[in-house]
Amino acid sequence: MPGRSRNKETLEIGLLARDIMSKDPVTVPLEMTVSQLVHSFHESQISGAPVTDAAGELVGVVSQSDIIRVKASVDDAMEDRSAFFNSLEAFAHLGDTPDEIYDELRVADICSSTVYTAHPETPVMELAEMLVKYQVHRVIVVEGSIPVGLVSSMDILNGIVSLRD
Repeated sequence: MPGRSRNKETLEIGLLARDIMSKDPVTVPLEMTVSQLVHSFHESQISGAPVTDAAGELVGVVSQSDIIRVKASVDDAMEDRSAFFNSLEAFAHLGDTPDEIYDELRVADICSSTVYTAHPETPVMELAEMLVKYQVHRVIVVEGSIPVGLVSSMDILNGIVSLRD
């Protein structure tokens, strides 16, 4: 708006990641099957999770979007298996039905290794900027390489609204 200053100093709200993050996030191991992942998301009522290796270190992130993308590929494959397996030769050994495929595919096969992270002391406005800049819905809060929290766009909104109370 004309006449209004919009620099970072005027936007700082005093909240940090640790103030608004969901603590002890549900994490999923690389070796979990897609079927198990769907069940875990449903049971935990979440739409995404950090992916960890055997040592509990952050190695990726997986979301409902990844599951939907796999489902669309599998559905297409069932219509035209030869085209699917020609484009994804590495998965040619998978089963003949969608359920068999979901039982064989692993989180490692569908997760993203690009993860946006922050530390517990990261200001909320920096988190908001990350969500917008990278067009993601969550930032993983880490201490070292261990996930200790998760901040979603809704967490940021709730944090801002809580300042009015």
